[in-house]
Amino acid sequence: MPTASGAEIYQWLPFTAADLSAAAQTTLSFAKDYSTWSYKETAADYAAKLSGLVTAPELATLKNGYSTSGVAGPRVADKQVSTGSGTIDSIRSFGAGPVSITFVVTVNQQVTSTQPATTAPPQQYAVTVVSSGGAWQVNDLELSQLGNT
Repeated sequence: MPTASGAEIYQWLPFTAADLSAAAQTTLSFAKDYSTWSYKETAADYAAKLSGLVTAPELATLKNGYSTSGVAGPRVADKQVSTGSGTIDSIRSFGAGPVSITFVVTVNQQVTSTQPATTAPPQQYAVTVVSSGGAWQVNDLELSQLGNT
């Protein structure tokens, strides 16, 4: 029911304010861990730090991407280390059954290596989190321009 101060929007959404806050926190933690890595990390090490934040299928995808030779080779050869962070820009979509929220997230990275240090241009991603057993996990990650706008 609407109150004197306005509509109670959560009555129309498949999640509560607390759920939204928890989903956003998972998304930001994921963005940081996803974009923070070192040439010293194996694919298993990288996957281990993401394992509590992502679903099993997404973890397999991320682990495979981390170990792809075209990515891993230069990372090791140039002794690259990345420190990253994320900022939620908006909610793109949400759904029920299972409850999901897709956030548009800007990821910033500072990469150091044997080459001159660089700041990678910010990348915008669509990060979908799903509610599972009272926790939120990343279920999909794609460049934001590849998904629905």
